[in-house]
Amino acid sequence: LYIRKIIVSFIVGLCVYIILLITGTPYAALSAILLGVGNMIPYVGSIIGGIIAFFLILLVAPIKTIILLVAIAISQLVDGFIVGPKIIGNKVGLNTFWVIVSMIIFGNLFGLVGMF
Repeated sequence: LYIRKIIVSFIVGLCVYIILLITGTPYAALSAILLGVGNMIPYVGSIIGGIIAFFLILLVAPIKTIILLVAIAISQLVDGFIVGPKIIGNKVGLNTFWVIVSMIIFGNLFGLVGMF
């Protein structure tokens, strides 16, 4: 299970790195590492890593913080709707589609607790 989370965190970091590198954002590698490592901490890790990366880029290139926020949003969407359900589906033997549907249904019925 831990190796899967490491792989997902690597994918999140790589996604952010590619977006920041293409747009010429300073400290792209450091920001991607912060977000990738932060993603390993459940629930709050991505937020903490994102806040640190946000302030780092804000000090150097304030306009590029918008790009960072978009990169974080894209990476979290990829994690939440593609990579995460695929890994969970493989682990429990379900199709990725049904994992996403169940997360949406139970999330609406029971809130945050229902998504787990």
